[in-house]
Amino acid sequence: MATLPLDAVTARLVLGVRPSAERIFVNGVSGPVGLLIAQLALAAGATVVGTASERGRELVESLGVRFVDYASGTWIDDVLAAGGGPLDVAVDHRGDASVRAVVRPGGVVVRTAFTGRPGRERSDTALGALVVAARTHPAERVISSPAVSVLSPRRTSRILAETVSAVAAGRLRAPRPVLIDPAEAIVDGRLRSSAAAGEKLVVRFA
Repeated sequence: MATLPLDAVTARLVLGVRPSAERIFVNGVSGPVGLLIAQLALAAGATVVGTASERGRELVESLGVRFVDYASGTWIDDVLAAGGGPLDVAVDHRGDASVRAVVRPGGVVVRTAFTGRPGRERSDTALGALVVAARTHPAERVISSPAVSVLSPRRTSRILAETVSAVAAGRLRAPRPVLIDPAEAIVDGRLRSSAAAGEKLVVRFA
C-alpha cells in the first residue's frame, strides 16, 4: 500500500476529467500511475491503448490494454490503429506535445507532470502549465494531486479509502514497491525515476 497515496489520487483525478470517455490513451501505461489509470478505466468499460517498452508488453496486455511500443517510429499511427481512430482522452506524464495527434478535436489531453531541464524543473513546469491552458481542439488539463490533497482533504481521503478497498479485494493491482537507498536515488544529478514495469521505486531511509 506504500505505493498508492499520490498515484491513486492522480489516477482518480485524471479519469474524473472526462468520466464518460470510451477510448483512452495512456502514454507510459506500464508506470505506477499509468497502470492504475488503465485498470480503473477498463473497469469502467473504456477501451485503453497504452505505450510502453517491450519489457512491459506482457503486463499491460494481461490487464486488457492495447499495447503500443513507445520506441516505434510510427507510434502515433499505431495508437490510432489500436484505438480505431482519434481517442477521447490522452494521458501524458512528460509534457509531450505529440500526444495531441491521437486525440479527437472535442477530446482532452490530461497532463500529470512535465519533464523540465536540470535545475529548472519548477520553472519549466510552470511554463508548461501556462502553455497547456492556452491550447484548444483538443483542450488540455493539468492534474496536481499534491494541490488537491491539500485543498480537498476529504475528497483525497475518500479516494484513498476506495482505492485501498479495491486493492484489498483484488479488484485493483497496486505497483510493487522496490526499496532503494538514498544514494541510489540520484543519477547524474537528477532524481531516478525508472523502474521495471509494474514497479515503483521507494527511497528507504534508515
